Amino acid sequence: MTLTLTLTLTLTRTLSLTLTLTLTLTLTMTLTLTLTLTLTLTLTLTLTLTLTRYPLSEIELTMPSYVLKLIKNYDDRANALASGLAIRPLTAAEILAHLEDFGIDSTLAHGKVKQMSGGQRCRLVLAAAFWSMPHVICLDEPTNYLDNDTLAALTQALKNFKGAVVTISHNEAFVQEIVNEKWVVADGEITCVQVRDIKAR
Repeated sequence: MTLTLTLTLTLTRTLSLTLTLTLTLTLTMTLTLTLTLTLTLTLTLTLTLTLTRYPLSEIELTMPSYVLKLIKNYDDRANALASGLAIRPLTAAEILAHLEDFGIDSTLAHGKVKQMSGGQRCRLVLAAAFWSMPHVICLDEPTNYLDNDTLAALTQALKNFKGAVVTISHNEAFVQEIVNEKWVVADGEITCVQVRDIKAR
């Protein structure tokens, strides 16, 4: 693939210079000289760049592993930007602040997942689900493994959430707190029950 870029810049500048020269000799004589100068400058720059596309198999054979990693990271970032998922900066401060919102402090965030309790892992999964700031969140049995404090925090967070929440849960108290309408699946039928006004949540 060859890319040719041609840039032409024309600059025209007219300078008027009036020079008055007075010479006094034994005879009085005055000489006036007027000089007008026109300067035109044309600059043409042509840049030809030839790009060669290499097949991925050839790149993998010829490039060191760190270059392949850089290429993969660039491709992942470009794909994320194109998909609209890269709406938050991936900085340590942003990630730690987000995890803190879900009750995962900095010490815990820097540790290993296998060292977390079931409730902490559940909070981590919820934090991951909310990372992309979704409009709709679907939760399957979100109250499993949660202690009472975390359950209360989740309930309040879902009540304050501005998007839609679809959840499946056997925890009747949790369901009654967060839903506007309940769909009950029983005996091969689905029954819709209005719990409260849609704006009441």
